[in-house]
Amino acid sequence: MKLPHTIVLILILAVSNWAGTTFAEFPGDSLYQGERAKPQLNTPEKKQYRTQIIEAVKSNSVFNGHFVIAEWGCGSNCLELAIVDIQNGEVLMLRHSMPNCVIPMEGADGKLHWVDYRADSHAFYISRCGLDVAEGCAEDEYQRNLFVLEDHKLRYVHSECILAQSDKK
Repeated sequence: MKLPHTIVLILILAVSNWAGTTFAEFPGDSLYQGERAKPQLNTPEKKQYRTQIIEAVKSNSVFNGHFVIAEWGCGSNCLELAIVDIQNGEVLMLRHSMPNCVIPMEGADGKLHWVDYRADSHAFYISRCGLDVAEGCAEDEYQRNLFVLEDHKLRYVHSECILAQSDKK
């Protein structure tokens, strides 16, 4: 029995998308090699987190060619972020805390992270889990949310359910 072409196409697309989205699907800006700009700490909120922001600018971890990510905790299972453009010092504060979970993602460096990004991509992943945020995922899965950086703003793309790796610490 032959399946109609539409059903076959849907099955092929579903299987090809099963492994999740890749960073290569969202190529980034060229890697900036110049001197890093001093972060613009021009609001009370940015000044409050100046230590984390300044330390992030000093790090070698680059996102989308010329950005760095500053991360800090905001209580139990909570993470806040700032994205800093190392070319001009502009700081983008992510105003809402993003609840994370106990199952972080393994990054390119082999370490576990609540967020994952690459120097050569403008894709940005945030892992989430729990009944309220991992809707539609199985008990042994967590949700990773894909955002892309466009015009100095993170735009939500979609969420994926990813099998949890309980042997990682």
